[in-house]
Amino acid sequence: MRILIKGGHVVDPANDIDKVQDLYIADGKILARGRKPQDFQADRVIDATGLVVCPGLVDLRARLREPGQENKATIASETKAAAKGGVTTVCCPPDTDPVIDTPAVVELIHRRASEAGFAKVVPLGALTYRLRGEQLAEMSALKHAGCAGVSNAQRPVDPKILRRAMEYAASQGLTVYLHPEDPALSQNGCAHEGIVSVRLGLPAIPETAETVAVAQALQLIDLTGVNAHFCSLSSAAAARMVARAQYDGAPITVDVAAHQLFLTEMDIGFFNAQCHVRPPLRTQRDCDGLREALVNGTISAICSDHQPHDTDAKLAPFPATEPGISAVETLLPLTLRLVDEGLLTLSDAISRVTFFPANILDISAGTLDNGASADICIFHPHYTWRYEPHHIVSAGKNTPFLGWNLKGFVTHTLLNGNIVHEVDEAVLREVMTQGAYEAEQAQAVVIHENPEEMADEEEITEDDFYEGEAELLVTEEAILPPKAQSATPTPKEKQVPVKQTKPEEVESGKVDDTKGASQQQSESAAQPTEVYQPAFSQFKVPHKKFAPLSDQVTKTKNTDSATSDTTEPLSSSQSTKDDT
Repeated sequence: MRILIKGGHVVDPANDIDKVQDLYIADGKILARGRKPQDFQADRVIDATGLVVCPGLVDLRARLREPGQENKATIASETKAAAKGGVTTVCCPPDTDPVIDTPAVVELIHRRASEAGFAKVVPLGALTYRLRGEQLAEMSALKHAGCAGVSNAQRPVDPKILRRAMEYAASQGLTVYLHPEDPALSQNGCAHEGIVSVRLGLPAIPETAETVAVAQALQLIDLTGVNAHFCSLSSAAAARMVARAQYDGAPITVDVAAHQLFLTEMDIGFFNAQCHVRPPLRTQRDCDGLREALVNGTISAICSDHQPHDTDAKLAPFPATEPGISAVETLLPLTLRLVDEGLLTLSDAISRVTFFPANILDISAGTLDNGASADICIFHPHYTWRYEPHHIVSAGKNTPFLGWNLKGFVTHTLLNGNIVHEVDEAVLREVMTQGAYEAEQAQAVVIHENPEEMADEEEITEDDFYEGEAELLVTEEAILPPKAQSATPTPKEKQVPVKQTKPEEVESGKVDDTKGASQQQSESAAQPTEVYQPAFSQFKVPHKKFAPLSDQVTKTKNTDSATSDTTEPLSSSQSTKDDT
């Protein structure tokens, strides 16, 4: 089937393409970009005017629940959900039932995915036999069966066994996928060790459970020389450790789950089981650190960490609920949210879910090269919709993002040149109409900004922040009450002109002529000047800096104390009545 995608905004980070052009597809491959091939006759024309055309998304981690847990989901249901979210390739961890430690299980997964026909499934083989951490799996056979790497998922491995497994994987040219978590420190925790876990009385997982495991893995990587990938880092400290190792030349890559860039431990609220994930949601400082690592390239990929559950799995008390989020359909919208917040450019954001994940898996995907497989995602970048349960195609409805306003509505998904997802004509018309209006509104805001006014505004840079705490640096006059200010006039106060006394004002009695000019001038200077309180909106504060919780608690305490100080005391008659 020959397809012409006409007038779309093509974004292909692998080839540094970011412009409007046509895309020609034939026999499941990309035939040409831009100029029409000779004698090309399209069987189907997709009008992509106003839409973004990019490579199909590659999700580094999505549990499909098959084989073994078909009561939760199946390969068919989850790959269909993936296609709805623009994902054309998903990587499946080995913790299925049976475990992916034999070529037979790999073949089963490939066959089920091919029968469903919605997305490609790339499995990871088991690092150890049945993930028990005792005996090495047959990595050579798993590689030839089609596994892109090996992993022990979230099961613990003894350091001695892990070293031998890394040596074996290095000899086969396989990447080892690591979930850094020290079992002795994490034990049976379910929340980050901090104020929320203490307040709610939840068993906690400290940050050191991750950093200790990362440190141990880095030493073994240096010893064995294996290519390694850290899955779903959750702490800023671990990201800094990995950044240093990458600087030293260690062959390691990192991904982060999309929800770790937007949610923190505070979102647990009062035992919100939808926020029970592993590794746990950590502090705002960690969230900011992960965002910073994403910007500087330490973290090269964003994944969904898709884990669908049935309804009952999230109804038990918080520690007894099963961790995970049904997230494959929100991978693209959450990634585009980083673009709206100014953290990434559109091309850079798309590269984190296409080109870089494909490079980590070492597969042919995430590009629109001529001759490449026509795995394509087409979406509207401006259309906004409210995420509701009826939008979820996955068998798992467990997500904390219900009610969020999202952008990045996928209209078409192509797999091997075949359309596997397409919205109805009525829905497409609404998306195009409303999306065009929202795009015009956004453009109008940009056009009406006055560059001269923007230049007059004081812009706060990174140097104005200390350890990630967003504190506006204002002058002493702006934050102290008039009585607390220094009695010594500032140069600015010395320049304040003194009002000259007119003779007619003296005669009318408005001014006391018995006072000398110097005395009137000194009184004018002694009077407290009006304190200028700058409006917060006048400053452009970097979006990724947030005030820590400790400042909010301190502010609340100060407000309470100020309220108690201003309370009027009881009169003597009222106190006598109360005593009586």
